[in-house]
Amino acid sequence: MTVLIGIKANEGVPGVVLASDTNALNGLKTSYGTNAYNQVMKGSQKIFSNKNHDFAFAVAGLIDQYMVEFIHGLIEGKIDLKKSIKKKSLNLLNKLHMARCDYSKLEKYQESYIMFASRFENEPRLHFCYPLGRIKEYSFHPFGLAESHAIKAVNSSSIDRPPFISLEQAVDLAENCLEKASQNPYIDGIDIAAVTAKGIAYTEGRINKLMNKARHKGTEDFKKQDLSSII
Repeated sequence: MTVLIGIKANEGVPGVVLASDTNALNGLKTSYGTNAYNQVMKGSQKIFSNKNHDFAFAVAGLIDQYMVEFIHGLIEGKIDLKKSIKKKSLNLLNKLHMARCDYSKLEKYQESYIMFASRFENEPRLHFCYPLGRIKEYSFHPFGLAESHAIKAVNSSSIDRPPFISLEQAVDLAENCLEKASQNPYIDGIDIAAVTAKGIAYTEGRINKLMNKARHKGTEDFKKQDLSSII
């Protein structure tokens, strides 16, 4: 269960913002009474950059050994994404899914998705790749469990719709989308990457670390100040 958000910004310095939550399901369930709940792993990385910093990408869906190798191939430059974007098809992702389902019917739980923010030829672009390899270009694309929350966040925003916004506004919008999406109990945390013609900036989990540090400081302040007043 994942939320991915891609936003293209054309005002000022053109660029693309990718954002994701940082929770992941480990496939196990925990029982409480008569109910069973999915186990969540916090602090999971879903946004990556290739070694040459030509693109950043975010992943969703099933992450198995096939997908781990695929992610590694993208990072190391073993997969020609530029060529695939021109063809509007990522054939290797198609083959990955066919191997998973043994060339029979592909089930929903077997699917993996990838969102790309690229800067090939100094042009920031946003693309989404579907399980069978089809690549489609977008200006704004929310994906995942809380997609409806992300759309509501855009519709309720006072700024223009993508791509007619600045890069800074796109970051704010991505944060707003993740905040709305976190109403779902399986969604938490935030990672952000921004891509321009000049390069890639990526939070690499720093936001979550700062949030955890702030929460710890708040608890310590409570013990020193508020709690001491009633002891």
